[in-house]
Amino acid sequence: MNTKPDNTKLVEAMKQFKAIRTVIFQEEFYKAVVETIFYVPISVDKESAGTEKTGKLCALMTSDKKRFLSTYTSEEELMKSYGGREEVRCTLLNFPAIREIVTKKNSGLDGFIIDDKGENVAVMREEMLPKE
Repeated sequence: MNTKPDNTKLVEAMKQFKAIRTVIFQEEFYKAVVETIFYVPISVDKESAGTEKTGKLCALMTSDKKRFLSTYTSEEELMKSYGGREEVRCTLLNFPAIREIVTKKNSGLDGFIIDDKGENVAVMREEMLPKE
């Protein structure tokens, strides 16, 4: 991929939503989430570093034992959490792909978190499921 995704719209929407928690800002935040291409870290097995690589998507656990898929709006935000760790690679995923991963039965994920060392906003699994 030659161009990096521009996720400034999401970053601004997160800031607004965190500052003023109204339905309008929440809707703008969710609209921006759906349009975003996220940077998602993958932890690659060290044994396979020289050959075909296998790995797992990175997740964070909160103090109350909730697990969130790690996602980032930029490479800079990703570097704040994972720095120069050799075993961590990055892939780009859109919201439908992330929703599929998080809402998959037995995923063990409670949602996904955006920029954990920056704006630190979580999208809960329940918010991604169809309304009944």
